[in-house]
Amino acid sequence: MKITIITVGKIKEKFYRDAIDEYAKRLSKYCKFEIKASEEDTLTQNLTSWVKENLQKDQIDADIEEASEELLYFLRTEKMKEMITQKFLNLDAAFLDSFIDDIYPEIFG
Repeated sequence: MKITIITVGKIKEKFYRDAIDEYAKRLSKYCKFEIKASEEDTLTQNLTSWVKENLQKDQIDADIEEASEELLYFLRTEKMKEMITQKFLNLDAAFLDSFIDDIYPEIFG
């Protein structure tokens, strides 16, 4: 028997790595055990590069009318989501929201 654990991105927390190592050690007598990390970091890097090259403040604000700062934030983030999902299909919604929250200050300062 073979057991494979697939994680999104590298496991950074030491207590998780320690727990997985202990679990793997116990299971190794009975089966083959392997851990695979998906390429979330690569996706984040590619997405960041694309956004910095292709999404400019003026371009995002082009179709947005005057609004309060709070409403402006929501309109801008929705526009950014729309533009990003046209290029990067099937992105997880939570991942995309988190990414936009991180990159927003870089674009709109």
